[in-house]
Amino acid sequence: MIEKKAFYAVGALVALPYTAIAQDSSQVQRTLSFGTTVATFDEDGGESGRQIFAPLQFTYSTQRWDLGLKTAFIDSERESDFSGGSGRVTSLTDTAVSGTYRAYAGNPTWLQGRRATLAINADINLPTGQSQLAGDEKNAVFDSFIVDQDRFGEGLNVGIGFSSTITLSEQTLLGFGASYISRGDYNPDGDAPDQKLDPGDQIVGSIQLLHTAAMYQVNAGYRIIEEEETEVNGDAIYDRATSHEFFLYGSYRVNDLWTVRGSALYATRGSDELFDVTTGKLEEADEDDNGDTYYLSLGVSRNLTSRDRIGLDVSYRRQAENDFDEESFSFAPSLTRREIKVSYDRLLRDGVTLNASVAYFDVEEGDILDFDGPRFEGAQVSLGVSYAF
Repeated sequence: MIEKKAFYAVGALVALPYTAIAQDSSQVQRTLSFGTTVATFDEDGGESGRQIFAPLQFTYSTQRWDLGLKTAFIDSERESDFSGGSGRVTSLTDTAVSGTYRAYAGNPTWLQGRRATLAINADINLPTGQSQLAGDEKNAVFDSFIVDQDRFGEGLNVGIGFSSTITLSEQTLLGFGASYISRGDYNPDGDAPDQKLDPGDQIVGSIQLLHTAAMYQVNAGYRIIEEEETEVNGDAIYDRATSHEFFLYGSYRVNDLWTVRGSALYATRGSDELFDVTTGKLEEADEDDNGDTYYLSLGVSRNLTSRDRIGLDVSYRRQAENDFDEESFSFAPSLTRREIKVSYDRLLRDGVTLNASVAYFDVEEGDILDFDGPRFEGAQVSLGVSYAF
């Protein structure tokens, strides 16, 4: 699925097509990856949840082309002590098909000898997941602060764009790109089968700077997302404000055994336009209805042998409360997630890699009118295998 989350993997803003096209064009690389992530949590108000996510991905790469196919199985369940609070959804997710064509790599004269690349990208989201939920199934949807997957399917989405790089020096690379995503309509509410949701198309632009040296790497970037109006049965109900995201990533190789790393992200957007029943049209929210998002992570890894590596990461993520008064129905309290994760990677044999991790996390919702918000505690276990051939 093509997500519109404010939080995303740091460093994934632009695909940097830096492979030299001049190499043997007959070289082919295929990769098959599969795995399972199990997340469980308990809420101090008497609820608990579990989500199993099992992705399967295949990629095919040559010097000119990158092709990808990804889908997954998902099983999400909430158990509640309250009547009508439980629910479960078991489904495939949507299927993502992607393609990249590296159209150019060379030294144009107008760049005074600097190397440049240009790639054309296309992405298709095929609606193979369960986009429509009804009744108790809606209880199986969790916030993205608690689990990684907060939806099971949507409509047919088609994205096309480009990415480019310019080599500023032997160690510094400038990357930028843009894409347009056409998002298809679908009906997410099985209890209102006559309602058709048409989410707004998106325009995404990004730029990043990568500097690599013998012992360290630094990557900084910016992304902007502009979204058109969302409609239900042809009537505009929501216009998402423009979002701005900034990130910074760095790693330092202390010696042949130890590496330290860190990343940070800040995301913000202004006031959305919401449907006003009194005027019958979209009106900008009186206050900023979107809290800013902050993310910080620090990690260290150690090579145990030439085939084994262990890592430890801690992270902090916070979405601030919005600007509405706490007595308003539009008020959204803050959300805070803290996590500690231990990971292990092993090269089983040439081309076959095992990845495993165990994490503990807690999520805390802010207070409303001096009433404590709920708190969630949980664990997440992941195991995956990647085979390159």
